Formats: sequence, structure tokens, C-alpha cells
Amino acid sequence: MTNENAKRNTRIPVVCSLLLFALINLSAFSAKTLDWANSIEKGMQEAKRANKPIMVDFYIDY
Repeated sequence: MTNENAKRNTRIPVVCSLLLFALINLSAFSAKTLDWANSIEKGMQEAKRANKPIMVDFYIDY
């Protein structure tokens, strides 16, 4: 009886972990992709039209 309880106690976390992993992957596949603007003017116009904030990403290669 103790051996069966030990097996059951280890199965529950494994099954829950697999279900959580599957749900995370499904939500990632259903997420919309972002349409990035390539110019600040285009991005600002779209942000004003949609009434949304903007994020400016810039970098420098040395």
C-alpha cells in the first residue's frame, strides 16, 4: 500500500507540470505577432491613431 501511495504522490506533480507546460506552449502559439514600425514618424502616427504608448528601441554597434 505504501508503494502505491508513493507512486501516486510522484505522478500528480509530474502530470500537473506537463499540463502547465502544454498550456504555456499553447498560449505562446496563439499570441499575436508585433508589427514593428521602421520609422519614428510611422510609429508615432500609428500610436496616435490607436491611442497606445510607443516603445523606441535603439542601439549602437562599435
